[in-house]
Amino acid sequence: MNYVCSTICAIMRAHPYTLLTVRQMNANPTTTDALIIGLANIGKVFGKSRWTIRRWIEHEGFPAAKLPDGHWVTDRELIRRWIVYTAVTN
Repeated sequence: MNYVCSTICAIMRAHPYTLLTVRQMNANPTTTDALIIGLANIGKVFGKSRWTIRRWIEHEGFPAAKLPDGHWVTDRELIRRWIVYTAVTN
């Protein structure tokens, strides 16, 4: 979890104005440094509910960090790495 938090914090420091919505990210799939904020928005990427994403975070090691304001955040590159890692280890 520390890796996820440090990676997301580094992204936020380096790119404070790249907070894009899921729709904007889907319009530009090459964007890898944009953050996805909120369980509902993360769920939209997968077509899953926020409850499913929360379960993945708690039980499956889904790469997301909780911000001080209570929102969950992740990015596409962390998700790609998680998918590859999960596929390799299962």
